[in-house]
Amino acid sequence: MGVDALESRCAPHGVLVRDAEADLVMCHLGGRWCRSLGSHVRAHRMTTDEYRAAFGLFRSKALSSVEHSTARGARPAAAERVVAERRELAAGRATRTTAAEQRLSEALRARGYATTGRSLRALYLERPTSLEALAAELGVGRQVLRRALSAHAIPIRSTGLNTAQGRRARIALNIAEAAARVRTPDLFTWLATRRRAGWSLVRIAAALDRSVPWVRNRLADMEPVDDVAASGPRTARA
Repeated sequence: MGVDALESRCAPHGVLVRDAEADLVMCHLGGRWCRSLGSHVRAHRMTTDEYRAAFGLFRSKALSSVEHSTARGARPAAAERVVAERRELAAGRATRTTAAEQRLSEALRARGYATTGRSLRALYLERPTSLEALAAELGVGRQVLRRALSAHAIPIRSTGLNTAQGRRARIALNIAEAAARVRTPDLFTWLATRRRAGWSLVRIAAALDRSVPWVRNRLADMEPVDDVAASGPRTARA
């Protein structure tokens, strides 16, 4: 085929020929119609800049069909919308989480607890209740309560561990920890002595690093004694 015939099949120099109906562009080298010359010119071992320079096209000239160029131009805007939507969703989740945590704090304060950690230990560790039941009682979701328990290093019981024997073991462990905190071998004798000395439940709870309800329950476990000094070690009633 002659040079003139070949050139008649190709786009003229300095012009990007487009077929508006088919939404294609013509290659200056072989006359092939493409949606995008940017990828096609690699077959001719040229870069897009070399192609533009060789055929007199502006550097800013898009080497693609109208639809393809529009779609590529819309990608950054679409990506920005996706990012904005994700940020909005994340902000909404953060707002809902904050509101749920606030409801949890208010519910605990309404029950007479000063700190979240002590209240959760008293309500979850020392009572025969499940995480689901406690979440419903406090009016919060399970995930909110689970995060609060984890934040205060309170282990979450597996299904089947909330037995009477398990509750007694947890109470005994808490009694031993409280006794170690005030350096006494017998917590019940220590409690009886402080109550006779006029200590309030709040003061006792602060000394033991326990909640007021926990102290009240331990006092209820105690048998009446007339002579504290003569009383021996006691254990919590099951």
